[in-house]
Amino acid sequence: MQLALGYIFLLVVILAFVYAIFRPWLAFVLIIAFPVIEQALQGYFPILISYLTLFNYLIAGLVATTLALQFVRVPNLLKGCFNPVAKSIILVQAMSFASLLWTPDFATGYEYTVNRIPYTLLYMIMAPLLLTSLDDFRRIRVPLMILSCLALFAILIGPSTSFYGYRLMLNYTLTERANAGAFGDLGVLVLIVAALTTQSGVGRLVMPFQFFCGSFGFGMGLLSGARGQVLFGMVVAFLFIPVARRIKSTFGFLGIGIGSAALVGLLVLAAQLFITSDTQERWSLASFTDGFQLRFIIVSEAMKPWLQNPLSWMFGRGAGAFSTTGMVDTYPHNYIVEAITELGLVGFIFYMMVLYFTAKAGIGLFRRYRDDGIMRSPVAILCAFAVFYFAISLKQGTVHDPGLFWVWYLVIARLHAREADEPDWEAAEPDLEDGPGDDRVPDDGTDGARSDLVS
Repeated sequence: MQLALGYIFLLVVILAFVYAIFRPWLAFVLIIAFPVIEQALQGYFPILISYLTLFNYLIAGLVATTLALQFVRVPNLLKGCFNPVAKSIILVQAMSFASLLWTPDFATGYEYTVNRIPYTLLYMIMAPLLLTSLDDFRRIRVPLMILSCLALFAILIGPSTSFYGYRLMLNYTLTERANAGAFGDLGVLVLIVAALTTQSGVGRLVMPFQFFCGSFGFGMGLLSGARGQVLFGMVVAFLFIPVARRIKSTFGFLGIGIGSAALVGLLVLAAQLFITSDTQERWSLASFTDGFQLRFIIVSEAMKPWLQNPLSWMFGRGAGAFSTTGMVDTYPHNYIVEAITELGLVGFIFYMMVLYFTAKAGIGLFRRYRDDGIMRSPVAILCAFAVFYFAISLKQGTVHDPGLFWVWYLVIARLHAREADEPDWEAAEPDLEDGPGDDRVPDDGTDGARSDLVS
């Protein structure tokens, strides 16, 4: 029975990727969910573990085909690519590669930079090109919820899935296991989409999907034991509810309050269903305290050798240098700390430029669509994704291989740059130091009839 389900899931994935050749925004959804889709397929078909590289190149080939057709259909596809965020990220990546010249651990630094180039190409170059407008991003909300939940469900009932260390994991062998954090991330993304998708511009039948997918995504986050992701995701979802929904009256304010209360109730119910004896210890106060202390120790150990050597202050100790501290972990689990200690103050400045220009572009998109009842929700979701990944970058991941972490920064900047040149762009270029911009909204002729149920 499980093998039959595996073949059904494989068929769904193949058909989705083939259809995505003609729907680039769907290809973007598949790239975002790909780490979990890949894990799910490996659970049903262990042979894919041995041919993982071939499988990855096959997926990259399908995405490349999609982009090739995009270049034919969209003559100005590269418009908006070379924005300040992209240029700043190039500087950070260039610093990472250059630091291989002075790193004390070349092998680890090489693993985090050169060996990860294929993933860099997929997530930082190919993925942003799949979306040419905010309307493209608007379309991904329902497919992202449905396809992600299918992948998460395939893992939940998979033949190689079991609990290990109070976390639900996919077992490759008796000693090798997949990264549970990957489907924890995806589950939280589903929660954020479900919480911030408004009924303007979507069919009414979407609401049941929101409740189910949001609860299930949250539940899978709990089962994965991804504590930081779940906590940050809940905070981000609540913070962006007022961004997704314009408050026009007292009734609207009450509606947001009622909606927030309903979301709290839903999360409490999901927690009661998914936190069982197998995962309860992972979510105990003692476990949270231990996790925080461990992160503090890792950060402290990363800073010590950098502070003790003034020669490394400017350009850092080099990619992978943390591995020489003697810790079990080979990287600091914190983008900011890693940028400072391994890329120096120069690399840290480049990294802060990425954050600054992303925030500026996000504010610009919000100003443009603040009075658009349909497009305001996609803006909120996109910005919420960026904030969420920034938050978890303070506890996991490496700045040398940002991958999925920075794709949201690039998408925000690219869409802002593309739409800023449109004739109906009325608002002035946003600046973080300026006051509110022009509140006028261009008349695009929309009547609220756009629906995510129609591609």
